[in-house]
Amino acid sequence: MAERTDTPTNRSHPRGSSPTESKGSNAPESTNKPGDLLTQYQQELDELKSRIQRPGGLPLNEMGLAERRLGAIQKEAARQACEALQQFRNIHSMKTREYQKRSEGKDNWYKDWLPVVLQQQQQLERALALTKDVSQRTTGFSL
Repeated sequence: MAERTDTPTNRSHPRGSSPTESKGSNAPESTNKPGDLLTQYQQELDELKSRIQRPGGLPLNEMGLAERRLGAIQKEAARQACEALQQFRNIHSMKTREYQKRSEGKDNWYKDWLPVVLQQQQQLERALALTKDVSQRTTGFSL
């Protein structure tokens, strides 16, 4: 029979869940509806497509207005994404500091998981930097 060893991958959390496990019922309800901007963008795009296909097409000034509206929706989506990712990173930073404080000592659960939590923190930092970069470089909608 194989001997079970206590490692971060098979030890349970003192409170009964892993550090990355989420409880759906405990999650706060979001006041923003994530699909709103997507729906708005899709509706604007569909309207633009239908107006372009009409006889006589779409006047250039109206095309410009439609593209600016689509660009504004895209900018707002990028802003919200960056804001949400910053909040997530800040929450994770607090968690990381807590793990660092609690990991002092010879052998404990937090010390075992600290490398994983630190790696996740680095990944969040990279994801935030990439998201900010993409959102700044993304141009408005253009046909």
